[in-house]
Amino acid sequence: MSEHRQTPARRKFLRFTCRLSLVFLVSIQSAWPFDHGHTLLDELLGDIVVVQGHQTSVDYTRLKNRPDRLLHYIDQVEAVSEVEFGRWDRDQQLAFLI
Repeated sequence: MSEHRQTPARRKFLRFTCRLSLVFLVSIQSAWPFDHGHTLLDELLGDIVVVQGHQTSVDYTRLKNRPDRLLHYIDQVEAVSEVEFGRWDRDQQLAFLI
């Protein structure tokens, strides 16, 4: 029966493979195009903005209890690279900045 031993060469190969996988996963995440419909933000606002006649208010307790959706939207915004931003038309750039 062969014994699996962690030789220095094998450890080095495993570390290299892990790093390569991480780089690949990060590049895939940044390859997703930005959602110019702001779907995540729209859904979040639909859940926390309360309309009462002509008045609106924000249910901050609901937002505080579910910060993951806001944080996920912020992650999407932060993931936009300068190169990706440069590919957008002027209206998309302005909407993004506003």
